[in-house]
Amino acid sequence: MASLLDSGVRPRLQNLAEEYVLHAAIRWGRETWSDMPPWQYVEGIERRRDDPDWDGVALEISRFPFGFPEFTEDEIADHIGSDGRIRLSRLHPFRWWEPLDTALDEWRKANGSAIAAPEFIARTLLGFLRRNRDIVDEIFEGDLYAMDFDAARSEVLLRDASGFTAVLTVTRPDVVVPVRENPFQAFVYASSFVEHIFRTHEENCVAECGACGSCEDCEYGGYLSENVSGRDAWRQTTGLSAPPDLVDVGRSEDDFRGHQAIGIKFREDVVIRVTIVDND
Repeated sequence: MASLLDSGVRPRLQNLAEEYVLHAAIRWGRETWSDMPPWQYVEGIERRRDDPDWDGVALEISRFPFGFPEFTEDEIADHIGSDGRIRLSRLHPFRWWEPLDTALDEWRKANGSAIAAPEFIARTLLGFLRRNRDIVDEIFEGDLYAMDFDAARSEVLLRDASGFTAVLTVTRPDVVVPVRENPFQAFVYASSFVEHIFRTHEENCVAECGACGSCEDCEYGGYLSENVSGRDAWRQTTGLSAPPDLVDVGRSEDDFRGHQAIGIKFREDVVIRVTIVDND
């Protein structure tokens, strides 16, 4: 795989084994090439002003761009299907030579629906946010000190240095997620994620004013969303291509008392619920 990249040939991945090797080659290259990586000359890869943009290239080539292969450890075990039969995990090495498209489709849509399984979306969400850690830290006003994953609950944990954790739970819109602490603070973070991470500047304008072209919201500049890296790849990987909206939104702090956790909804398929946990 490294030889293909070095000779200017773009790898055409056929199975999970090749996907794994690609990521190993990129890690090897990151430690080897200190000057100019070879993909400036690789067919079909976007030219880059920043030569060491290893992650950007992985987003273009890999079908599992976020978190692979690290997340295989939690996904590798056998699981019991809806019919009660034990099935070998799609990520088990015994199956790595099966067609990649089949593997990707089965793993993404483990629940049998047209949208990706919540566990898969949560996994890729962690990688997506890690890639944009500087923007997430700005949302946290510079207090973000850790980004973790709760494998048992498939939740992304964003830990604030002041003593609380914002929990991002991927679920269905009709699933009730209990309020934990401070729903108003959850709203503050959820609305910031919508504006600065999940939506483009143009999508924000459409949502706020219909892209009228004459108000402050339509003025270009100052939006963190324009600096988000890998948003298109994350949308394509998860199938969440529609601009998100907030749910369970009130007008004042009092409106949030007794509400469910604040949610970021993608059409009628998926909600990322935001709850706050006091670490003390």
